[in-house]
Amino acid sequence: MSTHNDQALTATPGDLDPEFGLNGIYPIPSFSGSFRGVVEVDGGRFVYTYWESGECVLGRGSADGTPDTGFGQGGYTRWAFHPGKESIPAQLLRAGNGKILLVGAVRTEIARPQAAITRFNANGSPDLIFGNVILPFPAEGNITSYFPTGCLQADGKILLAQQYYRIGDGFTAIVVRRLLADGQADVSFGEGRGFIEVRFKDQNSSLTSLAVLPDEKILVGGQISRASNNTADMAVARFLPSGDLDVTFGNSGCWELKAGYSNMHKMIVHKDKIICAGNVSQVKGFVMAMARVTVEGVFDPDFNGGELLTINIPSDWPWYNVSANAVNVQSDEKIVVAGAAGQTSAFWLRLLPKGALDLAFGNRGIGTYNQVRRLGGAIVLDASQRIVIALDTRPPLIVGVLG
Repeated sequence: MSTHNDQALTATPGDLDPEFGLNGIYPIPSFSGSFRGVVEVDGGRFVYTYWESGECVLGRGSADGTPDTGFGQGGYTRWAFHPGKESIPAQLLRAGNGKILLVGAVRTEIARPQAAITRFNANGSPDLIFGNVILPFPAEGNITSYFPTGCLQADGKILLAQQYYRIGDGFTAIVVRRLLADGQADVSFGEGRGFIEVRFKDQNSSLTSLAVLPDEKILVGGQISRASNNTADMAVARFLPSGDLDVTFGNSGCWELKAGYSNMHKMIVHKDKIICAGNVSQVKGFVMAMARVTVEGVFDPDFNGGELLTINIPSDWPWYNVSANAVNVQSDEKIVVAGAAGQTSAFWLRLLPKGALDLAFGNRGIGTYNQVRRLGGAIVLDASQRIVIALDTRPPLIVGVLG
């Protein structure tokens, strides 16, 4: 019979880590909702959030995959942005002093989530000084809104963005707001308004991610759609800290993939490079796609020869669909990507710094997990380089993967 130590000796990078939780699986109680985010916190621990019964639930795990019962009440914190209204988590951000920001939404109408944010102390208790901040809808009138995303500036200010679609004429745009560290509107942003409206090249624009460069310039990543030639592609726009478009970036402030049809699912900044991950449509269907862009707004010649990287992900339904929802860079500059493919498969893969698949990881660079509805987040823990992935299986689970 194989022992735990035998499994630890035979496991290789890309496999479930037998030293994490129970043979690579974190023991989380069964719940009926879905994961919405995971973030590393102090001490190599991780905090995750899921949505259940109209509330946000947060939990914390130790680096070795054991539940941390000192967090919240018995290991968990349940939260609502507004009493009596459905509260949905969307993202976790690690703030200063060990505090945790929860980005999400309140919803009374199915197609109109209203962006909200709150802050928790390191022990999982609510930060009553910050409280709940519920933001205005991104536009007035008959609109459909989408779940928000956010990021933190080095000075502690909070950037939050939300996409909206105007019913009737199809006008689609992104509103980016900046808050002070205490959650109040920053009126120094956007010519005194505290927000800006973003449309890539003045075209309909969808939102994926926000990020901040080392020089404090702001990146908005998503998709540009052009009705004139029926194309839709990954796009990134750069803004000055004031909120003004930085026209020195890319082509008049915007970088576009120009592949014909592509989606961005995640954008991150690593040092002075911008990594964009998603998918692109090919003759047979969708494949995972990644571009690395310089701070000047052009393809990085040191990644995949300065071209778009595409990878066909094995799945239960090849070419059907693939999403690259999480991107992390390890301390050795290798790039970890996780997402979903087909109808019920999740994947994680690792790239060498210049873009080639790391064949020593998983099955020739790729690991997979079946019976997954969606991927709720993935991070690389700094100290151990272990990859922690939240999966919406039945029941949902968190796995630790050898990095």
